[in-house]
Amino acid sequence: MKKIILCLIGFLLLVSCATTPLEISDNDTKLRMIGGKEALLDAIEYPKYALNKGIEGIVTILAYIDTSGSVLECKIIGGNEFLNEAAICALEKQHFHPYILEGKKRPVRVAIPISFTISKDINIHDFESERVKYYAYHYLNEPVLILTDFPAERSSGTKHEFYSEGKTWWPNPKDPDAAYTIREGFTNPDAFRKHIALLERVGEIIPGLTAVYRITNKNVYAEAGVKHLKAWFIDPETRMEAHMKYAQAIPNRRSGRDVGIYEALSLVEILQSIPYLEKFLTDEEKMSLRSWFKDYSDFLVDDPKGMSIRMRKDTYASAYLLQMCAIARYLDDGFLLESCRDYFRQYSLPHFASYDSPLLNSDLNREFKNNIFLNTDLLALLTHILTDKDYNAWEQTISTGQGVGDIVNYLYSGILNNELKKMGNYDGRFLSLLFAGKAYNNHHYLELWRDLQNGEPKESEFPIRQPVLWIK
Repeated sequence: MKKIILCLIGFLLLVSCATTPLEISDNDTKLRMIGGKEALLDAIEYPKYALNKGIEGIVTILAYIDTSGSVLECKIIGGNEFLNEAAICALEKQHFHPYILEGKKRPVRVAIPISFTISKDINIHDFESERVKYYAYHYLNEPVLILTDFPAERSSGTKHEFYSEGKTWWPNPKDPDAAYTIREGFTNPDAFRKHIALLERVGEIIPGLTAVYRITNKNVYAEAGVKHLKAWFIDPETRMEAHMKYAQAIPNRRSGRDVGIYEALSLVEILQSIPYLEKFLTDEEKMSLRSWFKDYSDFLVDDPKGMSIRMRKDTYASAYLLQMCAIARYLDDGFLLESCRDYFRQYSLPHFASYDSPLLNSDLNREFKNNIFLNTDLLALLTHILTDKDYNAWEQTISTGQGVGDIVNYLYSGILNNELKKMGNYDGRFLSLLFAGKAYNNHHYLELWRDLQNGEPKESEFPIRQPVLWIK
């Protein structure tokens, strides 16, 4: 079946209709379409004749927008006779926020190019195959490395317990026994970070091997993944203790902090890998693995660090909830899953989907220290995990009507207009576009996600790297 991709290329030209000429850059934020550009794209119906004949093209419309924001006149300045009418009909239904200049509403003309493209839905298995194999061949030869191989001298725990230190905390050069003090913006090269590097490493290797096993059906990859799985979570001689009590420690001050739970985010995709690997485990090993994650969920629920972090409304709380959701799915714990849904409805969604949230408020998100793309990806993955045949988290909204779809739409429009830039070191694969594209059957999102992935194979800094494990 043919699919359509409709894309706004950008506002090419803005010229004042007033007596005094008005020159505005092509990304002027003072002219805003109500509902975003997605509202226009949704209003366009690809003409059946053009769809059947495979006709594609770009239609550029010069639209006159009056001081109330109404579209009063549309003129084709470049297009296709089979596509022009569909573009005009959709644009005439739109409304803009009035354009304000020096405190006064001004009429404008704007040239809007709309691209009509026929495309096929993305087959994740086929699309990801080359990238997955590229990395899996490397993972196949990686040795098993565990916490006990790298003990931490300053840890309050045993060699089996995860330990890490805050990167910006520094010792007192005059008194080595004094409590460390913070120096924001400066990374202490001697901070102990080996355990987080190991956990992130196994969080790449196990899902990477599992993904290529799913694509190739070659047992050698699954068996290699199981070796790492056993060493970390099953074998009592080598496995990590099921908690994060000593993560993000501050030497001589704090043995661990609640924000350290974020460092276990790699567990989420490991959990997603386990159902594909279970047939290579004995019944006893399966029970031991489930017991480990049950113990870890008890830590998240009952430990003061877990209690503290789930009351936050930020990236750390999202990472906490994401781990809980993944465990609930793996353990088939209906009570825990419903508790996660309640948290999502009462805390996560109201915080991130409100108009003054750091994701939807442009005055905040451009300076938001925790990257908006990362937070949107976390939220989309939460929504994906929470959704099943009895509950659709993608349709959940807050009291003012916004949901996850509105956040992804903002992200999508921002990338499309080149108005939102990646912040920090996050070079993610923007999986929110992929998950939302599949959930809403929105091929604008899917095409944009696909285009972002074209080029050299790359791994994301975000621990969800293998879409083939998540999307059938």
